[in-house]
Amino acid sequence: MIKYVDEVLVGNILVGKKIRLACERFKRDLERSKTDEFNYYYDEEEATKAVKFIESLPKTDGSKLDMQPFQEWIISELYGWKEKDTGFRRYDRAFISMARKNGKTYLASGIAANGLLREKSPAMNRQVLFVSNGLKQAKLGYNMLSSGLNQVRKKSKYMRQRVKVQKQEIEDVESGSKALALASDTSTLDGFAGTTIVLDEWHEAKDRKVYNVLKSGQAQEDNSLLAVISTSGLNLNVPMHAEYEMLNDVLNGKAEADRYFIAIWELDDREEVYDQDNWVKANPLFSEPKVKKKMTEKIKADVDLAIKQNNMIPILVKNFNMWLQASEDSYVSADDWSAGKTESINLNNRDIYIGVDLSKSNDLTAVSWIIPTGDGHFYCDSHSWVGTKYGLDSKIKRDGIDYRSMQRAGECTITRLESGIIDYDAVFEYI
Repeated sequence: MIKYVDEVLVGNILVGKKIRLACERFKRDLERSKTDEFNYYYDEEEATKAVKFIESLPKTDGSKLDMQPFQEWIISELYGWKEKDTGFRRYDRAFISMARKNGKTYLASGIAANGLLREKSPAMNRQVLFVSNGLKQAKLGYNMLSSGLNQVRKKSKYMRQRVKVQKQEIEDVESGSKALALASDTSTLDGFAGTTIVLDEWHEAKDRKVYNVLKSGQAQEDNSLLAVISTSGLNLNVPMHAEYEMLNDVLNGKAEADRYFIAIWELDDREEVYDQDNWVKANPLFSEPKVKKKMTEKIKADVDLAIKQNNMIPILVKNFNMWLQASEDSYVSADDWSAGKTESINLNNRDIYIGVDLSKSNDLTAVSWIIPTGDGHFYCDSHSWVGTKYGLDSKIKRDGIDYRSMQRAGECTITRLESGIIDYDAVFEYI
């Protein structure tokens, strides 16, 4: 089941940097699993069973489906890694991202099928949830699962007795477990405790409320999984992009997240769009020749049109899974912004230019500074103060920024004055 990893690492399959790092992570963890310090082991037999089970479900047209190597790798990682102490799954979170039309719905239905019919913990009343911003999108994976199970039920008396497939829910009668499709409404989701949750198109979410509700519902589930399966988006000020940045640090060894599975297919550079050989980096389903031929023709037409219209951003986002802001004429491009990020520098004995933008109640107060480094570069940073006179929650909703999270990250300070206005003494002390 790890053929994909081996092929990537020897260079037989072209991938982007993040997938190569994820494959190296798998190999590294296999070695770590031989030590007492690493509390996880890889169960090849269990991984194979999970893959074979998904392959036993026919496609919506009734034909047999053979999983592609990259799909086998994903399922093998999610179901093969276990805790040494308990035997429960290692990965309780997953972040799977690739360009559209690469079988995300199929992956979602396969993960849900395993969660509904094969999981043993909990033994009874498991909840399998398809969640997306809209019910129509959430229904895609649910309907694919329904189709596959209905076809199996027609051929098997045992499955007809065991599985009930209805428009609103699928039930495993033996365990009382159910699969449902739900729109991302926190008031609706609050009562669920999903053991297996697939969150689709998370890039459209403006805050983490739904994600947090879903994860908190799993607090008492020892063997749970919350899997984000989504393309990138056109807005960088969303929680999925923040998660993407954090997971990039994990892959590069700057942060740890041993219980988080990461698989991100994307171009490494926007210039790669002009060479069709690189398109597989964001479109792993190119491994299937017929699919590759059909998708290449369609993507080429889209790229040619985008070049004529001088608007490559939507194509780079949806067809090549790159996080880019929607506007070509944004003041600073996402690429330049990322390239300019650096660690804090020593401020002692340096010239520093400080700018202050004051407000009193509704707008932000900010202190920004810029420091010539002497080598042609400039180091800049800033800190903001947030007023609460008209209510912090309403400001968070209006601005689309989670100021509480920003304060925890050290990026801003929420006023503590009862009046809700900006505390100028705090600004002064900070400077």
